[in-house]
Amino acid sequence: MVRDRSSGAVEGTHVFVGRVWVAVVLPAAILAVGVVLVAATDLEAGALVVSLLFAVPMVLSWWNCTVVSNDGVRLRRWLRWRTLPWSGLAEVAEPGRARRGAVVGVVTAQGEPVALDVPGALHAEFVEYALAHGLPQRSRGR
Repeated sequence: MVRDRSSGAVEGTHVFVGRVWVAVVLPAAILAVGVVLVAATDLEAGALVVSLLFAVPMVLSWWNCTVVSNDGVRLRRWLRWRTLPWSGLAEVAEPGRARRGAVVGVVTAQGEPVALDVPGALHAEFVEYALAHGLPQRSRGR
């Protein structure tokens, strides 16, 4: 599931809400197991530290998002921003080629596939938007 804050428009901020399980539920479960291990065994605080090592990166993924604008695509991954200008993209990937089939994917000029948080249902609109804002004409995407 993808929550699109821009009401169905391609331009705007897009967030993949399927990560709720990865960013909230799994870390809570891992920390709970760590607390139980500390309370029920002789592992002491070591179990809780190991739990934190697994849980913290999952929680940080909560802030991942994609912002589509006239200038290009901005991705926030692991609290760092990455900007992909339209001229730096080679093509919009065909549906299903991205890591998650529910989102749009692009390929950079260097050949790196990048999954965006733009809903897969907006693939055709995204291709039109990208072509209108500077994506090379040879990249059509289907």
